[in-house]
Amino acid sequence: MPLNIKDESIHLKAKQLAALTGESLTSVVRQALDERMATILKQKQFAAKARSAEKLMELGRLCAAQLPPALHSSSHADLYDRNGMPQ
Repeated sequence: MPLNIKDESIHLKAKQLAALTGESLTSVVRQALDERMATILKQKQFAAKARSAEKLMELGRLCAAQLPPALHSSSHADLYDRNGMPQ
C-alpha cells in the first residue's frame, strides 16, 4: 500500500538516508517509524510507572497520617536496652 507524503523535504531526507545506508526507502522509513514507536512506548510506560509510584506514595502518606504521633518517630530507642541489645 503506498504512503503518500506531500512534503518534498521528507522525500529528500528519506532518499538521502537510503543512499547513506544502502537501504531502500521502505526500509529507512520502516526503521525510523519502529525507532520512534519504541521511544514513545518507553516514555508512556515510564510515565505510567511514575503515576503508579506517586499513587502508592500518596497512599503511604494517607496511612501515615492515621498513625499515632509516637509511631511517626524514626527513633526505636524503646526497643533496645542501654547496651544496644533488643529488649
